[in-house]
Formats: sequence, C-alpha cells, structure tokens
Amino acid sequence: MRSAVWSWCETLQRTIGNRLGQALAYDGIGQTMRALDRIPEAIDFHTTAARILRDLDQPWNLAQTLAHLAAAHADNDQPEPAHQHRAEALTLLDDFTDPRAAALRQRLQELTAG
Repeated sequence: MRSAVWSWCETLQRTIGNRLGQALAYDGIGQTMRALDRIPEAIDFHTTAARILRDLDQPWNLAQTLAHLAAAHADNDQPEPAHQHRAEALTLLDDFTDPRAAALRQRLQELTAG
C-alpha cells in the first residue's frame, strides 16, 4: 500500500511538471523498497532521485538522498558505493549548519568511521 501511494505521488508530480516533487517521491519510494527488503529496487529509485536532484542543484535534498542510497548499498553488501555516496553527502553538508544537517553529518561520519 505504502509503495502504491508513493508511486501515485511520483506520477502526480511528473504530470504537473514538479521535478523536485518527483525526485522526493522517487526517494520516498526507494525508502519504502528498502523497508520491504527490495534493495536493488531501492537503489534504482534513490539513484533516479539523486540524478534529478543534481540536475536541479538541490544540495540539501541530494545529501539526504545520497545518505539513503548509501544505506541501500550497505544493505546490499556494496561497501565501496556506500562509502562514496556518504562522502559526497558529507561534502554537500559542509554548507549547512542547522541542527538537521548536523545530525545527518554526525550519523554519516559515524558510519564512515565504523
């Protein structure tokens, strides 16, 4: 059910031409796929979201999506892409000082160090 709702959101955002909304929907679908242990699909959705967010120059949303993508790769026993996506997300987070960014930065640093 949750996946169907996200899919509907993505379709709606694409139909109305909201690329940011579409990217966020793809990221959400990726999170749902990961929760359902459908990791290859999660990776595909997060990768698509990241591509759109790069095109739109959305560093905050891209950092979050890359963190999700890194987690999916880690779940898929792919440590190298997981590390690369975490590193890119950390670089993007350098420009943000708010508490949410600090929390994400700390979590990514712990995962990178561990």
